[in-house]
Amino acid sequence: MHKLFRIGLAALLATVVYTASAQQQQQECPLVPKPVEAVAVEGSFTIDNNSVVLYDEEFAAQARLFQNELLEQCGISPILAPEGSAKGLSGRRIELRKASKKALATEGAYTLHIGPEAILLNASNRQGMIHATMSLLQLARLAYHNTKGYVSRDTWNVYYYNDALNAAPQEQSVTIKGWNISDSPRFGWRGLMLDEARHFFGKQKVKQLINYMALYKLNRLHWHLSDEQGWRVEIKAYPKLALIGGIGHNTDPFAPAQYYTQDEVREIVAYAAERGIEILPEIDMPGHATAITRAYPELSGGSKGSRKPNYTLNPGKEELYTFLNRVLKEVDALFPYQTIHIGGDELKDGNSVWNDNADIQNLMKRENLASFLDVEHYFAERVADSLFKMNNRIAAWDELAGLDLPSDKTLIYAWRPDKVQMLRKAVEKNYNIVFSPRLPMYLDYAQDSLQVHGVGWKKFGVNSYRKIYAWEYTSLDVDFSKGGNILGIQANMWTERVDTPNRLDYLVYPRMIALAENAWTQKELKDIDSFDQRLKEQFILLRVDDIYFNNPFDPSEHGEPPF
Repeated sequence: MHKLFRIGLAALLATVVYTASAQQQQQECPLVPKPVEAVAVEGSFTIDNNSVVLYDEEFAAQARLFQNELLEQCGISPILAPEGSAKGLSGRRIELRKASKKALATEGAYTLHIGPEAILLNASNRQGMIHATMSLLQLARLAYHNTKGYVSRDTWNVYYYNDALNAAPQEQSVTIKGWNISDSPRFGWRGLMLDEARHFFGKQKVKQLINYMALYKLNRLHWHLSDEQGWRVEIKAYPKLALIGGIGHNTDPFAPAQYYTQDEVREIVAYAAERGIEILPEIDMPGHATAITRAYPELSGGSKGSRKPNYTLNPGKEELYTFLNRVLKEVDALFPYQTIHIGGDELKDGNSVWNDNADIQNLMKRENLASFLDVEHYFAERVADSLFKMNNRIAAWDELAGLDLPSDKTLIYAWRPDKVQMLRKAVEKNYNIVFSPRLPMYLDYAQDSLQVHGVGWKKFGVNSYRKIYAWEYTSLDVDFSKGGNILGIQANMWTERVDTPNRLDYLVYPRMIALAENAWTQKELKDIDSFDQRLKEQFILLRVDDIYFNNPFDPSEHGEPPF
């Protein structure tokens, strides 16, 4: 009897614990990234076609974006009404309001109240209101698809609107649980790099990536547009860059030229800006320059053998600087962020041929340069001077941390955790620093030991979503009290081994989502168990958009795409 009593008591306690745990999970806000504070409130709010989005004039663009995204994602088109023009409109209100800078001082901070009578979004600036609307949109999409069930984007119109039978459209609505949310970002730089030089994915795929970056509050797209395999942006002064340099990719060096016209670049830049994302272009130099030298061979620094033909530019040719100045002027005009990344990495893969280059040998004598590293610095500093005259900042990989440049105009990307001496230089020079360490922030690396394609996990280890979530720059052996302006973190999607949209998706998601929470959510609020639960809910959004993601909880859902 005593034993039965103990079993019964244990079962009762287990039930109580389970119930409390379930209630706690139910009370956790499903948002990713996790907000600073989210308190559940009684009641809910239903958004339908009669709802009124009332906005302060400063937030007209964000109100319009929210309306358009809600229509695209949920088939709901609320009514827009600038402040003072809502007379006679009876729908319940969604209000976008200007807060004082004192109340919401952090760039990007916002509050979001969802109650039974109204939804109130408050921000002191445009960026904060974008984040507020994206939080509301994410909650709306999750609620909508959890109610309606999963259906892919391809069949969405037929399934919900019954267009195939030419029937009248169904009225759509979504009911969102009540929340009081106060939120602000951990880092100002929350970035993702996409390499389209090695393989080209095109405008629609880039826009889709931007959509999800915005949804998860990433705000920097680093766009790698040139490398050995291809040049991907139209330059009117030098059309052969795109027409000849754009030929080929990492899988097929003779594939027809693929590149973005300047009008397409402007379209993508504007699309990203509307969603709070700045685009930073990268034009790799003086190494990784084969696409340039293929189009303009007179600029080559020389070539030996076939492994890295004409890999470098020729810093000893004066006409090279005229060429680059004109190219960078056009790039500057296309990208209003006024920061251009010049690469500067892995020059050792091709500069050994400089010993036989008369132009470079003459440059070294004339400028008293003792080494090829001095030549590289000479080159980079001249390019930097050109950028500064265009009112641009210069960004580069950590190989160029030894440059002597104005600290406020220089960004160094720390990508080699095994070369912390370069990061120490960047700190000592008080440069702006973005962390993108290849372990664990390179997305072309394997996510788990089951994967067989791409960068082998046996050599470099596994870059899992959990490692990305947990990574902290303070783990590096560097004394950050000596200087350095820590901007934030980013992950890099290199595409040597990524030749299809499905493979791109598989490597980006869910690791990009883990990156987003690490970059946004304060360190002390991060919780991997909580993240796992919320991540599972996010997968329904990826399924709706037919994104071929890696499901770490059920690897059989999508098999690893081959390369």
